[in-house]
Amino acid sequence: MNLTIDELIDKAQDQYNRQRYEESLVSAEAAIEIDPENVNGWWFAALCHLALEDNDNALEALEIVVYLAPDFANGLARYGATLKFMGLEEDAQDAFERAIKADDSHVSALTALANIYKENNSDDQDEIDKEIDVLRRLDEVEGWLTHNQLNRLGNLHYRSKKFLDAIKYLCRNILSDTDPATLFNLGLVYNHPEISQDADAIDMWRLTRKRFPDYEIASEKINNLLPRLLELSEEAKK
Repeated sequence: MNLTIDELIDKAQDQYNRQRYEESLVSAEAAIEIDPENVNGWWFAALCHLALEDNDNALEALEIVVYLAPDFANGLARYGATLKFMGLEEDAQDAFERAIKADDSHVSALTALANIYKENNSDDQDEIDKEIDVLRRLDEVEGWLTHNQLNRLGNLHYRSKKFLDAIKYLCRNILSDTDPATLFNLGLVYNHPEISQDADAIDMWRLTRKRFPDYEIASEKINNLLPRLLELSEEAKK
């Protein structure tokens, strides 16, 4: 008895869930043979090829998936991840951008795109704004960001001269004991002429030095700034 397309897709899904990837691939390809434009057949074929570490065939199947279903966010995200794994960075970025356009709450696409933007590290303000938007959206969806993401978001706001936002995100990270960058960067924000909270900057750099004694640049910043503050203090006393 010949199985229908729906029965073949159900069989492919069941076999895939049980990690019987070669059998699932056979079922998916049987569905594709009946209907070459069946998205689910190509989708399970792609997933099976990925599970079997056959990236070339997985990429071909995913290209068909996103062609047949251009708003399928999961398909676009997998397509982007496969492109990035194969070193096709620009194509991967485009795929992830299409994924979050289709679903702006897609966590894996948002995370991957944030990493790509960070790797690009562009000085173009439009590109910086795109990275800020992705990280802020990820924060809204997940309800939290990693230590590195918070520090990055604070630094991006600093580069954009959005100093209050920079302080907000860096302060969320202030209790971390793993990296001196957050405390040091928070000092830089306080020290900026538009903020001019130099005493707070000194406090941040002293705390940096206390937690990370070998982080010499914090001592350099203190030594450069402190004499001027002491001079101002003496003038104020007079």
